[in-house]
Amino acid sequence: STMASGMLFAFSLAMFAGAFLAGYLPLSISISPARMRMLTVFGAGILIGAALNVIIPEGLHMWAAALEQLEEAQEQGTGHPHGEHEGHHEGHHEHSENWQIGTALSVGFAFMLVVDRLSGDFGHSHTSAPAAPLSEEPTKSEKNQSAMLGLLVHAAVDGVALGATLFAGMSEASWIVFLAIMMHKAPAAFGLTTYLMQATDNTRVVRSQLFLFSIAAPVGAFVTYYGMYAELFGYDPRTLALVMLFSGGTFLYVATAHILPDIMHATGRLTWTETGLNALGTILPMFLNVPHGH
Repeated sequence: STMASGMLFAFSLAMFAGAFLAGYLPLSISISPARMRMLTVFGAGILIGAALNVIIPEGLHMWAAALEQLEEAQEQGTGHPHGEHEGHHEGHHEHSENWQIGTALSVGFAFMLVVDRLSGDFGHSHTSAPAAPLSEEPTKSEKNQSAMLGLLVHAAVDGVALGATLFAGMSEASWIVFLAIMMHKAPAAFGLTTYLMQATDNTRVVRSQLFLFSIAAPVGAFVTYYGMYAELFGYDPRTLALVMLFSGGTFLYVATAHILPDIMHATGRLTWTETGLNALGTILPMFLNVPHGH
């Protein structure tokens, strides 16, 4: 719809601007590492909250609706009255279909695990201290490139959830996903620039990498939205639900297995303030996700 594509443009513009500006900050001002950590921990909380409260439940809801839709289509196709094999159908679906839900979530999680592994352990430090390079590591520029590639995949996959919610016409959900991406993107862009400034003195390189990072999530959102629109991913209404669940899995990975361990690695454990902020971030999307009449 025109409204959804309008929102897609607006969100994409905001995501780009937000990430780019946040990434520009370290070039001009210095923020204390402690403040930075607090922001990052809160952002990680929002990601978890968005996944658990919005993306995954919406994905499940879409899955159920898609199955119903398919079932109705089958009924019309075979011309059987609805009551005749109601029980038979229910039982059949319980087993044959629902494994895909867990698979989509797990694949999302595992996918990011592999991306992180391929892109080197460090490269987008969420704390300001870079890891000590090991002697047998690839050269710095190679490492930077693979790290950058990993970052771009991260960012693009973030956009997938946004494209999917917008395409499904869930404007409330897409607002929350957008918020989660923004809260996570800003510290990530900030961390990226801080890291790159330690790795290279060339501001042009820093700027171009920041540009790539900032544009990745909007690209992910566009590809998902228009891919669904052009039915590149097939006609099945279940596809959209699975894409949502996949991106839920990626959000959970990024927050719990990536950002938080990075921060804990630096200091051993979270402070109570950070723990509070993280919990607050996790709960916040629950209040934002106003129940809508289904």
